[in-house]
Amino acid sequence: MRIGFFIEPKGIILKRIQFWKQLVRKNLKNQKYLNHPPHSTIAVFDLKKKIKINLLRSIFRDFSQNSFNVKIANSSIFYEDPITNGDTLHLKIKKNVNLSKLQIKILKSFKKIDAYLKKNKKFSTKKFQKNLDMFGYPFVGKEWLPHFTIASVKSNSNNKETIFKDFLNQNISKKIFKIKFISVWLIKGDNHKRLFKIYLK
Repeated sequence: MRIGFFIEPKGIILKRIQFWKQLVRKNLKNQKYLNHPPHSTIAVFDLKKKIKINLLRSIFRDFSQNSFNVKIANSSIFYEDPITNGDTLHLKIKKNVNLSKLQIKILKSFKKIDAYLKKNKKFSTKKFQKNLDMFGYPFVGKEWLPHFTIASVKSNSNNKETIFKDFLNQNISKKIFKIKFISVWLIKGDNHKRLFKIYLK
């Protein structure tokens, strides 16, 4: 069982993500992550066995943090992404203190059911392994690069270079949006089901 904690975009950010997903699908066909709902991952946990949604809800019953603003830094590409072996188009989110605190609070809350977590993955990067052993998720703190993914592209199409250039040159930096909630999702491969939302103050 895999559980994800996501930030969901809205307004012009959501529209821009949807636009690029549609453009990539039209010109480069079906690429990885295109079918995923627009989101930025705070953390993803692999569990040893299924747990009831009510148990998940109870973990965050006393969760408390004020809503806050975040800013899009720029359009960017993870070339030769080690996770996908493709080039991953994304909108980079400028990390701030509130965003970092939010991730740590989620991770610490989830440790209440630490016995359910799978931690058997092995990373060659020591920091990733340390984070996995401690929190059940490898990308924490400085190793966490918050972003909204468009797609991870593996294609020899003649359109690829033009799409990449236009994507990087778009005027998206400094767009601000307010995080009022985070959402909890059940993940099965490319299928995502929202279970509930955790509202901020």
